[in-house]
Amino acid sequence: MKISRFIWVVAVFAALLIVALALPQDVWASLGSLPAHPLIVHAIIVLVPLLSAVIVVGLFVRKMLAVMHLYVLGGLGLVATAVVGAKASGNALATVVGLPEEHAEWGDILVPLVIALFVAFAVFCVVTYYASVRWLALAFAVIVGLLAITSSAMTVVVGHSGAESVWQKVWSVSELTSSPTPTATSTATATATGDPTPTSSVPANPGITLSEVSQHNTAADCWAVVGESVYDLSGFIEQHPGGPVVVEAMCGTDATSGFMGQHAGEGRPERELASLLVGPLSR
Repeated sequence: MKISRFIWVVAVFAALLIVALALPQDVWASLGSLPAHPLIVHAIIVLVPLLSAVIVVGLFVRKMLAVMHLYVLGGLGLVATAVVGAKASGNALATVVGLPEEHAEWGDILVPLVIALFVAFAVFCVVTYYASVRWLALAFAVIVGLLAITSSAMTVVVGHSGAESVWQKVWSVSELTSSPTPTATSTATATATGDPTPTSSVPANPGITLSEVSQHNTAADCWAVVGESVYDLSGFIEQHPGGPVVVEAMCGTDATSGFMGQHAGEGRPERELASLLVGPLSR
């Protein structure tokens, strides 16, 4: 096999990775009008398990990996660069929406894991296909296999923790507020037939009153009303691009007019607000 192609692949993607590590965090903040983090993460969630599966199978089917190793190596180089970008873009996004600590901690582990997989696989290729050092090839086959499996598992953990940090509260509130309640027709039918009156398996959610919202009126415990919903702004105060004072003035109040006057029709502020939902308002 021609080692020149291998050297080119390693050099190109190693250089790309070094540049990614050197770039300032703000470069990764957005792609067009969208935050870059979720876009990069989706690519990682697909590619890391896919490449890991190819590697593990290839360790047992060496002829397949002999043909595909340059493509796999290039893919790992791209993924390693993407993981660095995901970390940086996640930090940039956290300045706006707050930092999900558990997700960030798992992400910190994934970055060196994927980079180590790229480096270890490159060494494995050298000692297996170009230098033919049998004992090193065996040793690095084990190392690469373990790194591939661990990286794939860690990608699942990082993806799950990220989805949980974004959607868990919203989903829980949505399930509670959308639980079916008995209708007048169903109640009347049950009474006429002598059946017990149907009841909901989840107690009806009466909503949160303005009086209750007014009790959460400090920067450390800040709730506010926007429209027909209540939001917990406590963790967002320090992240607000316009400064904390603007948000602090909304604590414990109906901030509908203030928010709509500043952000009506703007997708990003509305998405950020939705992630802070506590529950529906009871007028």
